[in-house]
Amino acid sequence: MRARPSLSPDAAALLRQLTHERPLAVAHLADGGWVAATRSFIVTSSGAAEASAREWVDVDRASLDPETRTLTVSWADGTGTSALVFADDTAAQLTLVLREQVQSSVVLAESLKLPGGAVARVAVRRRPSGELFSQVIGDARVNLADPDTARVVGACEARLREASGLPL
Repeated sequence: MRARPSLSPDAAALLRQLTHERPLAVAHLADGGWVAATRSFIVTSSGAAEASAREWVDVDRASLDPETRTLTVSWADGTGTSALVFADDTAAQLTLVLREQVQSSVVLAESLKLPGGAVARVAVRRRPSGELFSQVIGDARVNLADPDTARVVGACEARLREASGLPL
């Protein structure tokens, strides 16, 4: 049985400083950095004395390429993707926690085929604080300034907000 990865004392202190939470899972990255999953955050570090923490609601989706040990995380705010290359094959627990935490942040979701063929996803998600909010995620082809697109997306968002008890 393989040992579960852990953080160095300095990295653990940095994680606590950023999140005030203990890690649920940790993986080391090929560049010497690390990634940790907590109850509320995904935290990444390049190995230096700095790291960034993002809430699970910031993750749109993630996929793992087991051959290259690369976890690609797409961010819901449209800032693109992050490619996290694991140093070894011990990241299975981290990928499981990532999946569980992202899925548990989604209260309701619906995919929409939009005029012109673009696809958008509308979701009601829960922040670590318990606050519910709606989120619209689309690719570069989604133009919310287009009246037909705005009508379809707006109607879906209104349905999901109403179903989850959020004000319209």
